[in-house]
Amino acid sequence: MRAARPTTFWRHTLFLEGTALLFVVAILVVAVWLVLDDMGRKYLDLRLADAAKINLLLDNQLEDARTTFQRFVALPETERQGASAMLVETFSDIYRLDEALCIESIYKAAPTSRVFTGFCFTGGNLGRSLEEQGETMHYSAIQRGFEDDTPSTYYSMRLGGELFLGRLTLDYVKRLLTDLSQASGTPLLLVSEDGFVLLSGVPENGIGLIDLRTLLSQTTTGDTLEVAGRRWIPHVCDTAILGARIVILIPTDLLETQRWTMLLYLCGMLVSLILVVMIKNRWLYRSIIQPVSAFAERMRDLEQGQFAVSVPVVESRFRELASLQRRFRAMSEAIRQREQSLRESESRFRLAFDNANTGMCLVDLQGRLFQVNDKMTEIFGYPREVLEGMTVNDLTEPEDIALSPTFIERAQHGGVNNAVFEKRYRHSEGHVVYGLVASALVRDASGQPLYFISQVQDISERKRQEQELKQTRDAAEAANRAKSVFLANMSHEIRTPLNAILGFAQILARTPDLPAEQRQSVDVIARSGEHLLTLINNILEMAKVEAGRMLCQTAPFDLPALLCETESFFRQRASERRLTLERVTDELPRLVVGDATKLRQVLINLISNAIKFTPACGRVTLMARAIGADEIRFSVADTGVGITTEELGQLFNPFVQTAAGRRQQDGTGLGLALSREYTRLMGGELAVESRVGHGSRFEFSLRLPVVGSAQAEALPVESMPIIGLAPSQPPRRLLIVDDLADNRAPLRVLLESINPQPPVLELREAADGREALELWERWQPHLIFMDLRMPVMSGEEATRRIMARMRERPDAIQTRVIALTASGLDVQPEESLALGFVALAHKPFQVDEILELVARFAELRVIHAAAPADGASSSALSQAALAERWAAHPESWRTAVSAAVSIGDFEQIASHLEALRETDPLLHETLARWAHDYDLESFAQLCASC
Repeated sequence: MRAARPTTFWRHTLFLEGTALLFVVAILVVAVWLVLDDMGRKYLDLRLADAAKINLLLDNQLEDARTTFQRFVALPETERQGASAMLVETFSDIYRLDEALCIESIYKAAPTSRVFTGFCFTGGNLGRSLEEQGETMHYSAIQRGFEDDTPSTYYSMRLGGELFLGRLTLDYVKRLLTDLSQASGTPLLLVSEDGFVLLSGVPENGIGLIDLRTLLSQTTTGDTLEVAGRRWIPHVCDTAILGARIVILIPTDLLETQRWTMLLYLCGMLVSLILVVMIKNRWLYRSIIQPVSAFAERMRDLEQGQFAVSVPVVESRFRELASLQRRFRAMSEAIRQREQSLRESESRFRLAFDNANTGMCLVDLQGRLFQVNDKMTEIFGYPREVLEGMTVNDLTEPEDIALSPTFIERAQHGGVNNAVFEKRYRHSEGHVVYGLVASALVRDASGQPLYFISQVQDISERKRQEQELKQTRDAAEAANRAKSVFLANMSHEIRTPLNAILGFAQILARTPDLPAEQRQSVDVIARSGEHLLTLINNILEMAKVEAGRMLCQTAPFDLPALLCETESFFRQRASERRLTLERVTDELPRLVVGDATKLRQVLINLISNAIKFTPACGRVTLMARAIGADEIRFSVADTGVGITTEELGQLFNPFVQTAAGRRQQDGTGLGLALSREYTRLMGGELAVESRVGHGSRFEFSLRLPVVGSAQAEALPVESMPIIGLAPSQPPRRLLIVDDLADNRAPLRVLLESINPQPPVLELREAADGREALELWERWQPHLIFMDLRMPVMSGEEATRRIMARMRERPDAIQTRVIALTASGLDVQPEESLALGFVALAHKPFQVDEILELVARFAELRVIHAAAPADGASSSALSQAALAERWAAHPESWRTAVSAAVSIGDFEQIASHLEALRETDPLLHETLARWAHDYDLESFAQLCASC
């Protein structure tokens, strides 16, 4: 931006005052103009108000004449001749006309009248007015040239078919105009519509014609008319009288006098202001500007270093100027003292520079050292005289040689003024010196760069320690990676046989005609496998927590159902240990938003520990209550052995067990640690209260927002389990890829068990990724279950190649690949999607999960298990409803079931229950679940109820 051109205070003051003077003049001119305009309007309004009375007077005169004429016409014909004399003062002539507008009778006539009986008024303006009259009565416009040349108006009236006409001369109007003109000094004229002056209040003016069209606009003081050597403001009245208008001539003498008076006043004001400004500027120059200029001269001497210059004493009546003299003397003395202090400071800086415990140097703008201290010579091993001729690049390692020149370049071009960076130098003896450099650019008073001042700190020892620390950290990270690899391998190696064990156990459990003893054995296998799987999952979950990979996955869920399900899970175990398991809940919201899986796992861990450490005849209580709008408090209390104060501090540490736990030799010590981490992940904190011999209470609070009614209606309805594929569907080719036959076998058996006849699924197997790739080329499967860890070619590589070949061959089958993994750490669902898989299934697989994936990605219709007849869950049946349905069946059937119950033969019970499958599916589902759970107590209570 261009700088303003400097000027003197004198010129600047004159400019400001001239501007202010012009502004004041403009204001005065506008004010005078407004005053004159207002005075002119008020003067015109006053004159026009006086003139407006003329119309009122004329209207009154015409109304009196009309009333008199009407009384005359109303008289009988015999009385009209005698009455005409009284109307002489008003009407000069009175006639009665026939239908042809000819005079039939003359009641009164002026001496100068030229009319006679039989005179007709047709052919003129008056005749046309009379012909158009009809039955109305009115005055005609002013007429001239009938009886004589005197302007007159005629009043006509019809009565009983006769037409009467009266002539009214305007002598009284002329007298009125003359009297008002003389009284007000404002001439009044009566002018016809064509502009001829009919009557004049001042006949000597000699005005005979006026242009009404020009004067009908608004009257202003600027529109004037010169008459008889004077100027007048003409005004035409808005209302016409008898076809003519009153014109008023307003004199302008008073307005012109006022205008000249105001102009003289304005000129006087301007001259006075100019004189005041000139006198003030003269006084300002002598009293202020001259002393200030003298101070400026003294300051210039001070700038040149002449501190002893005396300041002239100027007598001034202003305190400011006197104070300026005193302060200038004080400033001169202060500058002298600061110069002395600066020299002393420079001496102290030199002393500190030379004796600093950090290497210090001054570097010019080209990077050359021109002053160094003793510490710099010690750091680099060069004598002072050698260092003070070297550049920074002469000392720098080649790899770091660009650091200093880059900073120097940026600093000189305004980028930065200081910087701190690490740099490697070469000692005079050849070894590397690590230095921490702090450098700053020094500028002069105008901002121009002068030199750099730099500090160099030897950090070679710190770098050595950091290197050792890095090696230690790398070793720890390697150990952590080895642990993760070990966990992944352990998970894979254990899950692999578990996949076959749990897979076949689930398949056998789906067999409807399995004998009761074998079903019990299968249940034992499944529970043992699930327990082992739980231990593995706990270890892996703890590894995820330590690695920070644990996530909270929130979704709407049924809170009362979750609590009921959790309680039911432990009811049999509590009964076996002769414990009372109760669930205490307030009025809880049904649908809430949270991580149901982790909440269920926390409650399962807490209740499992409570049952484990509570002796027979004790009590375990699961409690849940609302403590706020969206907050629920959960607690699990028991009457068990309790926990000592010393053990409470280590209770939540992984792999730590209490003394009671070690005596039972059951568990891994991970349950409570995981429960605390899950609770924190969900936004709560798990707390414990315990007394030895009196039991323990674990509680935590979670924020679980309630699901609104609209959201609840939009939640998907949980479907019944899949029991088979619908027949008569297009066949689908499905490939199972796993390097272990024991893993392929249960999956194949499961899929064959739901395959209808004729078969919908065509199944094949492959032992590694390469074989799967070759089968894809030849067989083109629709769906592939792909194990991730295989020899020869991994599942990831095989899937990547299959995806690439599908892109190259748009006509090929678009195969969908589902990843199978026995590890809980190596692959996450979102990662599997990025690799090209459509879904991820963990081993050991869950039957329902596998069947859902097949139905979804192979696009097959499935057959679900039959839902209860009334659409309600069997758990919703009350004891009364169960007893009612039980009693509704034949007594022989109930007796047979009771006999099987009495001896505990669940095989016979299951056989008898098949009769209910079609007739009462809801009761069948309830009793079948009891039979599956070996719940002999529930059967006994039901049989005893009837």
